[in-house]
Amino acid sequence: MYIEDILRSIGQYKGELTEWGKIRKLFLSPDSYKRIRRYQWTGQVEDKNDREKRERRNFANLVNYLVKQGFVEKQEKKGIKLLRLTKSGKERLGKSICHQYQAKPSDKTIIVIFDIPEKFKHKRNWLRQRLVEMDFKKVQNSVWMARVKLPSEFINDLRNLKMLSYVEIFSAQKIGTLV
Repeated sequence: MYIEDILRSIGQYKGELTEWGKIRKLFLSPDSYKRIRRYQWTGQVEDKNDREKRERRNFANLVNYLVKQGFVEKQEKKGIKLLRLTKSGKERLGKSICHQYQAKPSDKTIIVIFDIPEKFKHKRNWLRQRLVEMDFKKVQNSVWMARVKLPSEFINDLRNLKMLSYVEIFSAQKIGTLV
């Protein structure tokens, strides 16, 4: 979960008051990586109630952090918790790279392969999120493909993040077994 993702989600509501629950639902996934790892280490399956409590607590902690940083204001109207993006939150959002890329359909298949070092894990996660947004399908963890034309803003953002040396992008006219 990225700060920019939450700020962008609030920003989608034009920075107006946004229901806390709407934003939280965007970031609570039922099959999180941490849950799987916890099972691998402890052998215990976390029941649904425990997971929901933990995820709500984590989300509340992140929102409190955003409030302390001055990016978000909390308000309450008629018993509903609301969030509003502040001026500094809008500035932070403006400085971050969080475009909504519009990938157009194409006849050619684009294959994106990357090998990003562990120390740049946040950049790797950013890349995966953007590929999903552009309707890429995962072939393997670091191999993704789709029949789209990549937006130039996406390539520019890869360059600005200094990720181009870790990413290979191929174009294929035919896919499948070549016989």
